[in-house]
Amino acid sequence: MGGVVSLALLAWCVHTAWKGGSLERLRGLSAADAWTLAGLSLLSLTLNGTLFWVTLRPLKRLPWVDVLAVNAVATFLAYFPFKLSIVWRVLVHNRRDGVPVLTIGAWLMSNAAVVLAVLLPPALAGLWRQRVDALYVAASLGGILVLLAALHGAAAWLGGERGLQRLRRLLGQRGWRGRLAASERFARLHNGLGMLGHAPTLAAAAGLRLADLLVQAVRFVVAARAIGELLPAHDAVLIAGVYFLIGVVSPSGAVGAREGGATGLARVLPGVNYAAFAGIALAVSAAEVVVVVACVVLALAWLRPWRLLSQGAGVGGTEPRIQ
Repeated sequence: MGGVVSLALLAWCVHTAWKGGSLERLRGLSAADAWTLAGLSLLSLTLNGTLFWVTLRPLKRLPWVDVLAVNAVATFLAYFPFKLSIVWRVLVHNRRDGVPVLTIGAWLMSNAAVVLAVLLPPALAGLWRQRVDALYVAASLGGILVLLAALHGAAAWLGGERGLQRLRRLLGQRGWRGRLAASERFARLHNGLGMLGHAPTLAAAAGLRLADLLVQAVRFVVAARAIGELLPAHDAVLIAGVYFLIGVVSPSGAVGAREGGATGLARVLPGVNYAAFAGIALAVSAAEVVVVVACVVLALAWLRPWRLLSQGAGVGGTEPRIQ
């Protein structure tokens, strides 16, 4: 059902773009603009893969190229329903790299926390200021720093061996809570706090996520310029954040849902031609799909995932604990 809704949203975007004339204008997209959109999409894909690589480093150091390759395939699978991207990440990093499943879960949750900490303040500042000025920049950066400080403080207090003991004392030693707290599975899931409590890792992850937000916003500005539309910077940042979040959380897949959601948001923003924006969203997505598919071919050749069928699951093993 969700897939049908996503396809319906995609069809609505195409119809809106055609009716508003932006689909026709996309035919005049210059080679320079097309290459710029492709380059920005490749940069965004690289930043996202590097973010996953950085957040795991305090616990387990994987080759950067390997993590980028896994992320490229996961990005492609995220276009489809059923969260196949998560299944792929768990399968490869567990079987190929020996990362326990619950540690992968903690890894994903840590990345989700960084995403919210970085995306929410610029979105709220954009709704408040309706323009890019000193107050917008101050509110965005200040909000990000406050949320990151809160994340780091809580994770540092509850992370590491000392934090694990604090959590176990809070949960008690009796009943199911005591058994859960004392289990190795709980310790592996607890690793996510260690990632957020490691200041250099958190700072690098936040920097990468902020850079990716700006790159994604620039994609929309470039696509808008290519069809003769003006998209204000604060609207581009807000729309890019919503576009990204929908692609991450949509259970029916990113294709259609994020274009429809971003176009729907553009419809309520003052000063944005939402009929033209539908074409902008389609141009951004088309450039990304072309880049992602090309990277998937290279990633599969590099990873050779078919070899995983003959390997046992890497559910065991221990990782260094963050102190």
